[in-house]
Amino acid sequence: MKIEKLNLKNFRNYESLDLSFSNETHLFHGINAGGKTNVVEAIFLLTEGNSFRTEDHRRLIKEGAESAIVTGVFFNGENHKEISIELTSSGKRILVNGKKIAKLSELYLMNKTICIAPKDAFFFFQEPKFKRMYFNSVIAKDSFLYLQTLAEFKDVLSERNSMLKNEFIDENAIGILNEKFAKDTEIIIKARTELVRKINERINNVLKEITTNDLQVVLEYFPSIKVCENFKENILQKLIENFELDKLRKFTSFGPQKDDFKMLVNGFDICEKCSNGQIKLITIAMKLTILDIFNVIDENPILILDDIFSELDRKNSLKIVEYLKRYKQVFVTSTRGMKQMVHKYLVKNNRVIKEDKL
Repeated sequence: MKIEKLNLKNFRNYESLDLSFSNETHLFHGINAGGKTNVVEAIFLLTEGNSFRTEDHRRLIKEGAESAIVTGVFFNGENHKEISIELTSSGKRILVNGKKIAKLSELYLMNKTICIAPKDAFFFFQEPKFKRMYFNSVIAKDSFLYLQTLAEFKDVLSERNSMLKNEFIDENAIGILNEKFAKDTEIIIKARTELVRKINERINNVLKEITTNDLQVVLEYFPSIKVCENFKENILQKLIENFELDKLRKFTSFGPQKDDFKMLVNGFDICEKCSNGQIKLITIAMKLTILDIFNVIDENPILILDDIFSELDRKNSLKIVEYLKRYKQVFVTSTRGMKQMVHKYLVKNNRVIKEDKL
């Protein structure tokens, strides 16, 4: 999927903006706080339904306006789709080809987009739940079953934890929940294990291409129970073994909701031994690896790179720019112009000017 047209009305600092895009790399450059990120944020919003900068959609509405509308025309190689998102203080409405979608997941499965932003440098410093959320989103992009399973597991876990708070627990009822819990846990942990395997197959090759540093990395996944033969039966057995402890604690003490991920660099935890620049490069490599995995499935995943070149030296920056040439459609923001980019836009005074029109 690629985006061909973007229209903004009262979005962030833009009262009105119309842009058309082809393939290759698109650079938005200018001074800080000029509105560069706002453009790529709008593209991300159309593909994900949310911003990568804020959870409060009201902040996306231009100051003084009652609503904002973001519209994009996408092409998947066969058909065009118009996606429009209207933002108001009370909520948002998403239309695809003029029809309102019932669930955000319908939009989520239409497009594959990877965004690399400054906050990603702190990815492995975050609490485990945020890392789980990100990898869940990656897997769900290619698996409706996984998306459904996550929703079901959330309900099952909530119901089981509520039941554990009761003084008397119905054995049949907890048994039924345990069966559902084991079924969902098997799907979730196997999918996460497979994603990590695919990332580890590719990430060091990506890293060699985008950096001059000699780094070897391994993404480690720490599931609450490892994949094995008779996996579902083992999960059920662990639920039984932990039942008295769970009753005492009044919550489920293991499961996918407890899993964690860590990145090892030359055998050490990334959070302990790496410089800020190295952490940034490794995180970029991980996300480009995920994009490469998407690229096997979808010929046109969209890549967004927001201000990633600060803190990177010229050699590493040039290597990344060279690597970007393999992708069909890339959007980059930077405070500096980069002649290697195919399409360049100057962002200044709430305007976006294509440089060949200056």
